[in-house]
Amino acid sequence: EQYYLQYSPYVYYNEHCIIFNKNHIPMVINEITFNKLLDFVKQFPHYMAGSNADLPIVGGSIVSHDHFQGGSYVFAMAKAPYEQEFDLERYPDIHAGIVKWPMSVIRLSGKDRAELEKACDKILVAWRAYSDESVGIYAFTDGVPHNTITPIARRHGDEYECDLVLRNNITSEERPLGIFHPNPSLHHIK
Repeated sequence: EQYYLQYSPYVYYNEHCIIFNKNHIPMVINEITFNKLLDFVKQFPHYMAGSNADLPIVGGSIVSHDHFQGGSYVFAMAKAPYEQEFDLERYPDIHAGIVKWPMSVIRLSGKDRAELEKACDKILVAWRAYSDESVGIYAFTDGVPHNTITPIARRHGDEYECDLVLRNNITSEERPLGIFHPNPSLHHIK
């Protein structure tokens, strides 16, 4: 597919850019998305690339047009250590762990892009279907999906790395911006 790169008029960080699809198609996070992100960082190894998500409220500002954000910047989350590491039985060459971060972030890395893409997709598919009523996580309400992932890809030499931020856009009357969104009292530092 053909994508265009445009530097943002809102410079949030060094060389902040928008990577947008030539075709006007909706944003979708799936296995193909991981392929696109990893392909981008293969071509631009000094950049990171990610997506806001494909559902409203959890960051998807323009879900009607396929696009990503990128740039030459290392966010604090990318420097965060693993809190816990684990093995993925089907993907023995992929290093996996939970990142020590205020949000739920799973980091996967490895040299084999195809294996990394499949591992990322496996986590995405599992998260999309996951519910835990005890903590207010519902995968669906009346058939409407709530779970998605904010993926962020980067390179470290010949190794690829993806941070998968688990997102849920469920709301309540008290929290119309999202139950799992920062409390409005903290928006001044968000």
